[in-house]
Amino acid sequence: MRRVGVLVGMAADDPLGQARISALQQGLQQSGWTKGRDLRIDTRWGRGDADLFRRYAAELVALAPDVILTSGTAPVTALLQTTRVVPIVFAGPWSGTAAVPAARGCRAATRLLHTPVMSSFFISNLPVAMADKVAR
Repeated sequence: MRRVGVLVGMAADDPLGQARISALQQGLQQSGWTKGRDLRIDTRWGRGDADLFRRYAAELVALAPDVILTSGTAPVTALLQTTRVVPIVFAGPWSGTAAVPAARGCRAATRLLHTPVMSSFFISNLPVAMADKVAR
């Protein structure tokens, strides 16, 4: 069974955070991954608290997931301080704040199925040609 860690920057009762987790699960289901059958998802809700991000980053890494998904500068920073081994996928819109993780060691990528050269990826709605330039 594959294991996915998710570090969410919002509170567990935040409607946007719940919608994102639901969309993730639906997307995985559409790709043939069923939660509980061949996939386990461990979610931690940081509530915008830097101390919780660090604590939950350590918890998720200790669970030895195959990948950790996050969004937001503070959660990805906590994860990058905790591990350089577990792949981290940072998903978010391309903006001034979303660009910070790319500058802190994430590789800009729009196609994750290619062989990674680093353990962290930045996924954006940035056009592929632009993302390739940012990755260099």
